[in-house]
Amino acid sequence: MGARLLPQVSEPPRRIHRQLVERRQLARSRQAVPREPLAAGSPEWRDNGRVRRAAAGLACRGELLGRFHASRPARVISGVGVLARLSAAVLAVAAGGFGQYPPDPAAQGSIAGAVVDQDTRRPLRRVLVILQASERRQAGLSSTTDERGNFEFRDLPAGRYSLSARKLGYLPARFAETPHTRLPAIFPLLPGENLRSLVIAMRSAGVLAGTVRFFDAEPAVGVRLELYREYFYRGRHGFERAATALTDDRGAWRIYGLAPGNYYVAAAYTPPDPGEDVREQVKLDKDGLPAPEESFVTTYYPSTPRFLEAVPLRLRPGSELANIDIFLAKARTVRVQGTLASGWSGRPLRAANLRIRQRGPVGEVMLDVPAPVRTFEGGLFEVRGLAPGSYLLAADAVEGGERLSGRVPLTVAGQSVDNVTLLLRPLPRLAGTVRLEGEPEADLSAARVVLEPHSDTTPASSASVGAGGSFEISFVPGETYDVFLTGAPEGSYLKSARMGGFDVLATGFNAESGALPPMELLLSRRGASVSGEVGDGTTRVALGATVALIPEPARGRMHHYQTTTTNEHGLFAFRGVAPGRYTVMSWWEEPPCEIYAVESLESCRRFGRSIEVRPSEDRFLALQLSRPGQ
Repeated sequence: MGARLLPQVSEPPRRIHRQLVERRQLARSRQAVPREPLAAGSPEWRDNGRVRRAAAGLACRGELLGRFHASRPARVISGVGVLARLSAAVLAVAAGGFGQYPPDPAAQGSIAGAVVDQDTRRPLRRVLVILQASERRQAGLSSTTDERGNFEFRDLPAGRYSLSARKLGYLPARFAETPHTRLPAIFPLLPGENLRSLVIAMRSAGVLAGTVRFFDAEPAVGVRLELYREYFYRGRHGFERAATALTDDRGAWRIYGLAPGNYYVAAAYTPPDPGEDVREQVKLDKDGLPAPEESFVTTYYPSTPRFLEAVPLRLRPGSELANIDIFLAKARTVRVQGTLASGWSGRPLRAANLRIRQRGPVGEVMLDVPAPVRTFEGGLFEVRGLAPGSYLLAADAVEGGERLSGRVPLTVAGQSVDNVTLLLRPLPRLAGTVRLEGEPEADLSAARVVLEPHSDTTPASSASVGAGGSFEISFVPGETYDVFLTGAPEGSYLKSARMGGFDVLATGFNAESGALPPMELLLSRRGASVSGEVGDGTTRVALGATVALIPEPARGRMHHYQTTTTNEHGLFAFRGVAPGRYTVMSWWEEPPCEIYAVESLESCRRFGRSIEVRPSEDRFLALQLSRPGQ
C-alpha cells in the first residue's frame, strides 16, 4: 500500500501560528517590562482565548494523525511527527506568551455556571447539580442552584469530570455549554483552570394524564396505571415498564417526568383482598349452580381488554397529553392454580419469579400481564382475574447456585384452570472455543461471549473466555439466539460462528433441544478503522455527540453495530469494523430515527452518510449533526 498524502494545514492555523510567533517575539522584546493581567472581556483577553483554542485544536489533529497512522510506513510517520511537534511548539508558544508554562500540577481549579430551561432560557432554581470525577477514588460533589440558577464547585484538582443536573418535571441533563462550544459528557479540567459561565440547559419532561372509570362512569379509585414504552435493541423488540401511578378519589391519574417516545397505557384493576382467613362466597345462578365469575379486567387504552387492540400514545419532548380516559372492561374471568417444582431437586419452589405474558400489538412481541399473582407454601401459586385468551407462564429461579427456568403455554377459555405444573429445569450449557485467525497464542482472557435471545421473555446470557479460548454458556431451550463477543483484541471483529458445519452468525441459532453441537467463534485482525470529526452545523465541532455505525442491511449483521461519543475535540473512532456497507450518523440528546428498528432503517439513511468499508482500511470522515425534521 502506498504512502498516503498528509492533509494540508488550513489557512487559519497558519495565520494563528504566525500571530503566535509575532506575539512571542514581542514578549521577548518586553522581558524587562512586567505584564499587567488581561482585563476580562477586553479584545486581548478574547484574542488570547481564541489562540489557545486554535492551538489546542491543532495539537489534537497532530496527535490524532499520529495515533491513527502509527502502523503506516516510516515516511508517513515522520511527516506526522513533524506536524505533532509543530503543534506542541504552538502550544508552548501560546503558554509562554500568555501564562505560566508548564502549569503547577497541584494548582486548584473551579467550575461554575447556571442551569436554564432549554426552551425559555429562564434560570431554574433548586436544581441538584452533581460533579463526578472519572477517577473512582475521588468523591462526587453536589450543589443546588440559587434563585438565579447559579452553581459553583471550588478547590478542584486537575482531572476529568462529568456534570449532571436533576429537577422534578425535567429530564436529567448531562451536558454543559460554554460561550464557545458544548462540553462532552466527560471533560478535562487543567491545573488551576477556572471554567466559568457554563450553562446546563434542561428539557421539560412529558406528561400523561387522564381518568379511570367503571362502565357506569363511577370513578375507579386506587387503580394501578402502568405505562409501557416500546424499545428496540440489537434485533430485540419489546416493551418495558416506564412508570406507574394510582388513581385518586376522583379516578384521576397523572404521570410526569416522561421521556419522548411511544407509550401504551394499562389500567390494572385489583379487587379488594378479603384477607387470608376470609373465603369468598361462591355466587350461584338461578338454578343454584355456581355462576361464571365476572370481574373488571386489565384494560388498555382506549378501553380494550386485549393488548392486541391497544393504541400507542406518541409523546413529544415537553408535551402533555391529557384526557387519556379509560373505562374498565368487564369480562368473564377465570382462576389459574398450579405448582412450581424444581426439575433439579424435585422439590417445590416458592421463591420463583412467575410472570404471565400476553402477545402484544406488534409482531411476536409479548408483554407481562399486570394480574395479581400469589404464591403459597409447597410451591402453590394462584392467578385470578384472567380474561379468556392465550398466555405464556414463565418462571425463573435459582436453587443451590443453579439457574432454573420454565415455560408453559396456557389457553384460557370460560372455565378456571387447576393443577397446572410448571417444571423449572436447570439450563443446559453450550460449549465452544474462540480463536483469533492466524494467532493461535493470542490472549483472549478479556473476551466475553454473549447470547442475545430474539424474544424479550428470556434475559441475555454471557460467559467469560477461559484458557485456550474455551467457554461454556447457558441458554433456554426453545429460544433463538444471536451471538456477540465483547472485549475482543484491539482492531479485531467477529468473522464467523460455526455450529455443526454451518455459520450461524448472520441467522442466529434455534435452541430447540438441550443438546447442541460445539460452537467455534473466529476473530479476524483485518478490521477497519473508521474515525472522523463531527460538526454542529456552524464553524464549531460537536463535543459529546453520539455517533452510530449502522450496518446495511442490518438484518443478520446486528453484531456489526457500534456506537461511541465524540471527545473534547469533536473526534470519534471505531476500531475492528467488519468489512461491508454502513450508515454513519451523529446526534445530540435523542436520535432522529430508531437506529435498531430493522424494518424501518430507511428513515435513518437520510440523516447519515453511507460508506463502504474494506478490510484493514483507515477511513476519516467529516460528519454533521443529524437533527429530526432536517
